[in-house]
Amino acid sequence: MSRGNSDIQQINNVVLLIPLTIASTIQMVAVAVILFLQSPGLALFARINAGGNYLLEVLPAVVVFGLGLAITVAPLTATAMSSAPAERSGLASAVNNTVARTGSLLAVALLPAVAGITGDSYLHPPVFETGFQHAAFIAAIICAAGGLLAAATIRNGPRQGAPLRATEGGGFHTAVDAPPLRSGADAATD
Repeated sequence: MSRGNSDIQQINNVVLLIPLTIASTIQMVAVAVILFLQSPGLALFARINAGGNYLLEVLPAVVVFGLGLAITVAPLTATAMSSAPAERSGLASAVNNTVARTGSLLAVALLPAVAGITGDSYLHPPVFETGFQHAAFIAAIICAAGGLLAAATIRNGPRQGAPLRATEGGGFHTAVDAPPLRSGADAATD
C-alpha cells in the first residue's frame, strides 16, 4: 500500500469514529441542553395576557415549546432505554412510560395549586392571568433544574448487553426478528 493510500485510510478511520464519539456523548448533552433550553419556551407563556395578540404572544411560545418538546422525547427515551440491559428493555420501557405519565399527572394536579390558581380564579380574569404567568415561570424553573440535574447525573458508560447465547443449530441468538448468527467456523463450511 502506498503512502497516499495509508493516509486516506487513516483519514477514513478518523471520519468513521466521529459519529461513534458523538453518539457516545450525545445522550447526556442532548438531554441536559434540551431540557435547559426548554425553559425559555415555557417562560414565553408568561408573556400571554388577557389583551394579548395571538401572533406576538401565543404563537411564539407555542412554536418554541412545541419544537423543544418534539426534540426532547427521543433523547429522554433513548437515555432511559439504554440504561438497562437488553434483556430488561421491556421493564425499562414500562418504567419510562410510568414515570412520564406520573410526572404529567403531578404537573396537572399540583402546578395550578402552587401557582395560586384556584377554582374561583377562572371567574376573575386578572387573577387567572397572574396565576397562569406564575405557573409558566414555575414550569420553566423546574425544566431548567431538570436540565441541570441531567447534566450532573447522566453518564454514558459502556453499555453492558447480554452475551450472545448459542442456539440449537450452533448459531447465536441476535435478540431481533432475524435468523440466528452463525459462528465463523460454520459460515466457512458453506
